[in-house]
Amino acid sequence: MALSQARNEVAFTKSAAQFNVAESDFLILESMRIFSYEGFALRVPSKEDLEEFMRMSIVPSSGYKGGDNRLMIFARAPAIPWQQFRISEDAAALRKLWLVSKDICKAELERLATGDDATKGKINIQTHLTMEDANVQRGMPKPGSDVERPSLYSLNKVSRALIGPSATYEYQPWEIFINLDDEMVLGRAGKLPKVNRELVMTADKRLSLKEEDEKGEHLGSVASDLETMRNYLEIRARCYEMLEIAPYPVYKRLTERYMSPS
Repeated sequence: MALSQARNEVAFTKSAAQFNVAESDFLILESMRIFSYEGFALRVPSKEDLEEFMRMSIVPSSGYKGGDNRLMIFARAPAIPWQQFRISEDAAALRKLWLVSKDICKAELERLATGDDATKGKINIQTHLTMEDANVQRGMPKPGSDVERPSLYSLNKVSRALIGPSATYEYQPWEIFINLDDEMVLGRAGKLPKVNRELVMTADKRLSLKEEDEKGEHLGSVASDLETMRNYLEIRARCYEMLEIAPYPVYKRLTERYMSPS
């Protein structure tokens, strides 16, 4: 799921740091390929399982990552008794991370089951930057300024059209792919579209608020020349990468094909 907070590895790592999870304990999670809220919550599904997991996997071991970024797991020294560890700050930090993981995972599973737009996360600037960090780590070029960043408008339009059970699959014209700098200029000028809300019935017969942009022209200028089109294609490539719809290099090759003189 492209916008899934439950699978967001950067957000999971930041939560671990915020909750003061011991680095060694976090590296043990990593060694077991637990990189996300979803991985922690679904692989350790109950409080009892969490206590057993800590007793059997965390207490006996320590983790270390060397200068070559190689992860090493070895026996904890000095050893610590389970009864001592279970009431420690390190154990409390892991419990806090697990509780947050469980809540986030549960909320996203409920949204998937109902197709409810009301619980679909709308992308804000904090989410935008977190997604950008994750994608830069995967190889997308780091933007030099807001001119190279997709706007929140673009990301939310594409998300609504292509992500999740409630996706509309509507056509996305070039002109929606404006950058973040242009969006801020339009916002200061009061030219961003307003959001209309209406009550709709969800799949499980519950009333929900559905949001749609005010009808009208798209924010970007018409793609009437190659340079404008190139800019839209670059923002689209970054949008699709950040939403995990298609890899950035794929869209860069498509841009090159469009721009090729032959």
